[in-house]
Amino acid sequence: MPEVIGGRYAVERELGRGGLGEVLLARDLQLERMVAVKRILVQVGNSDERARFAINEAKRLARLQHPNIVTVYDVLDHEGDLLMVMEFLDGYTFEELKSPLTLEDFLNVARQSLNGLAAAHTLGMIHLDIKSTNLMFTWLATGQFQIKILDFGLATMIEQATATEHEDTVLGSVYTMAPEQLLREPVDVRTDLYSLGCVFYQALTGKDPFRGATVEEIIDAHLNHAVKPLSGRRPDLPPGVCDWVERLMARQPADRLSDAPSALQELIAAVSAGAGARNVRSGSRGETEPPEEITLPDTARLKACLHRQATIQGVVEKVWENAPGTVRFLNFEDVRHDEFSVVLPLRDGHPEFARERLDQLVGRRIRVTGKISEFHGSPQVVVESPAQIIPS
Repeated sequence: MPEVIGGRYAVERELGRGGLGEVLLARDLQLERMVAVKRILVQVGNSDERARFAINEAKRLARLQHPNIVTVYDVLDHEGDLLMVMEFLDGYTFEELKSPLTLEDFLNVARQSLNGLAAAHTLGMIHLDIKSTNLMFTWLATGQFQIKILDFGLATMIEQATATEHEDTVLGSVYTMAPEQLLREPVDVRTDLYSLGCVFYQALTGKDPFRGATVEEIIDAHLNHAVKPLSGRRPDLPPGVCDWVERLMARQPADRLSDAPSALQELIAAVSAGAGARNVRSGSRGETEPPEEITLPDTARLKACLHRQATIQGVVEKVWENAPGTVRFLNFEDVRHDEFSVVLPLRDGHPEFARERLDQLVGRRIRVTGKISEFHGSPQVVVESPAQIIPS
């Protein structure tokens, strides 16, 4: 018989484990849905003031509702441990990205992440443990990705609720820890922005901004601000976007952007300025060139647009994959399968398209926007970085 927590949550299996506790997959027997149960080993059953703080902070976190922050459903004191029951997310974290994000996907990621931070900061909650494993890509029914911030407020809660340091918590965050955290100085919302900037740098380059062979060397890199400019690793990005990411990671809090809403406004301005500069150089009239519109089965026109941005419209006939977990294909009505398919590399720098969601597109007309190119030398075409798949 599976363990049933609080007479309601039937444990099915363990999802993960760390020095501070474990995460379990469970079924909510009342609402018939899957949930994630995070067990935090702080011994809340005793009378210690730190333990009471943990429970109060967890309950405050449960009141935080935002589409870009994981939802907490319940808080329990179970056998002396603090348990938080949260929505179970089907997706993968930034740590699992296999190639750098495109500019288009990055702008979407930045917008959603900053909106989530802004909502929490407005309520006086600071994360203090933003890292690649605490930001997750999930999928909406439309095929668009949604960013979820995980473990919001847990860093503060655990730091206050436990009497001893946990080495793996520090090691797990050292690549993105702000200098003021490392020096045990006062922190504020700009501390989260620094860590988010480190995650953005990772997502855009595939490399940590502050590196070293040991924990001490990584800490020194933070404190001495030893980082290679983003523009040197991603010369294809607008200079203003590279500067913006580096401002998030400024060594001194006073040199960073002041808060999440201001950071988002600055990013929009940087992108607009970059687009204007490109249009002036190309001789346009201040408007960005729209992607080529292609309605299937016009495959001749499609092939003429190889290596360019295009928006493809057609009715989905079939979803399939030749190797589980690597590549999925969308075939279209009235188009020979050896002439054209939308090819979706599942780990190619954009979030995974879940099979069950793609299956819902069969028989429907969709629009796919992205850069197209040959796939493994065949006449098929791969959408390298689809911004979205939208049913028409």
